[in-house]
Amino acid sequence: MHRAGNGRKGDTAFVNPNTCGKPMNGIELEIWDDDHNKLPPGAPGEIMVRSKMTASYWNNPDANQALYTGQWLHTGDLGKLDEGGYLYFLDRKKDLIKTGGENVYPQEVENVLNRHPAIAEVTVIGLPDPEWGEAVTAVIVSNDGNALPLEEIKTFCRGNIAGYKIPKIVKMVDKIPKNETGKVIKRELRERFQRGKT
Repeated sequence: MHRAGNGRKGDTAFVNPNTCGKPMNGIELEIWDDDHNKLPPGAPGEIMVRSKMTASYWNNPDANQALYTGQWLHTGDLGKLDEGGYLYFLDRKKDLIKTGGENVYPQEVENVLNRHPAIAEVTVIGLPDPEWGEAVTAVIVSNDGNALPLEEIKTFCRGNIAGYKIPKIVKMVDKIPKNETGKVIKRELRERFQRGKT
């Protein structure tokens, strides 16, 4: 990706810093739905990439087969393109929460909760729920070690995100697990709480 470098007034990359920019020369981008259909501008879906360069897993043909559809690489990332061809990253596909027939991008909820003065760190995951399919769950490290009530979190979120995106569950933790690069290991949190641990 690159941002347009001319700095012209009105250029999307400068007006909206949330864009990832446009693809570099020799790289094509499309947004696909789960049935491998190309989506129109503004519609969210998986970010697909095609170029002369190829990516593959070492000595893992099964993984390589799943990595491509034709010449198109599955990035595993969700995003959307605007009318000008600018890319907007939404979240990792595997982290998408499906609740009550709606899609929730955890990053959007995290961006809101990160503004709460009592929250030191937060990540958002989906946990199985018999009514909703998945329940939006905020995993929180507080600044002072005290628990934050669910109702306080709901009140804070109201007016900032749609109602179906507001967490239905709050889990307080001392530490959020991360890998060597500092990326949150959401899978570990999902497994932990599905086993009923607090």
